[in-house]
Amino acid sequence: RLVQVGFKIIKTIESNGLAKFGKDDPVVIRIHAIKA
Repeated sequence: RLVQVGFKIIKTIESNGLAKFGKDDPVVIRIHAIKA
């Protein structure tokens, strides 16, 4: 969807450990994008 509205995807990360809170450790996706 980001690409459809004019962004270029630079880097994506999908992992546990990116947003720990107490005992919760969900899978999080981080996307680095720039407006093309």
